[in-house]
Amino acid sequence: MNRKLKILFALESYPPEVTGSGIATICLVRGLVRRGHKIAVVCPGKKLTGRQTDEDGIIVYRVSSLPLIFHKEFRFSPFAGLNFKFFFKEFDPDVVHIEDHLFTARAAVKFARKKGIKIVGTNHFTPYNWLYNLYLKEGTPLYVVVEKILWAYFVRLFNKIDVITVPTLYAGGLIKNSGIKKPVRVISNGLELKEFNEAEASYRILTKYKIDRSKIIFLSASRLDKEKRVDLILDALYRIKDKIDFQFIITGRGKEKERLKK
Repeated sequence: MNRKLKILFALESYPPEVTGSGIATICLVRGLVRRGHKIAVVCPGKKLTGRQTDEDGIIVYRVSSLPLIFHKEFRFSPFAGLNFKFFFKEFDPDVVHIEDHLFTARAAVKFARKKGIKIVGTNHFTPYNWLYNLYLKEGTPLYVVVEKILWAYFVRLFNKIDVITVPTLYAGGLIKNSGIKKPVRVISNGLELKEFNEAEASYRILTKYKIDRSKIIFLSASRLDKEKRVDLILDALYRIKDKIDFQFIITGRGKEKERLKK
């Protein structure tokens, strides 16, 4: 299809916040801009007041937000719906693309359905990431109840949209088992390959961190938060540390950084 589209993205986490869904989204929107499509993104800002910016050819509406209690570096926008009448009138999208099922996405779906605009949703969610941060013991009655509530909250919104994409076959099966009835397509998350230039960075990084290329190297690249389970990799590698010669490299930042160092 050669038609150039106006696509409005709505999500709760977008760079400079470092999350998997946010990074995947910015890779996607940059790729769409390179193909000639016009893109706008609606996401939480860092303040109680909103603002509009142009970021590398992407219109970004950063709406008023509040900090998350147990993750203060993250923000959420419970009043995002107050702004969408303006966004839809000004940008006039052909397609709406949501990246989660939270406040901003829910407001976008509500307005898109009223106007008969097609809606795509990419899912990065599983309740288990949230449950780790709620400090509930796995398998307890409360854990099971909260897990079902979280799935139901997701399913209720995503069954209102037209098509869903997921990054893996496993992720697709997971949401179908949770009650999703809409078509599901597997599309892997993209990468900005220009950011991974081995010739420029390798020698400097190897020297700085004393990385020995003659050894087996394990690399973990993620946020250093509890749900990423980097501690599980540490436990596993501890079991083989006397059997093979290796180095384990942990990259990223997050609430677990100091605990992982210890």
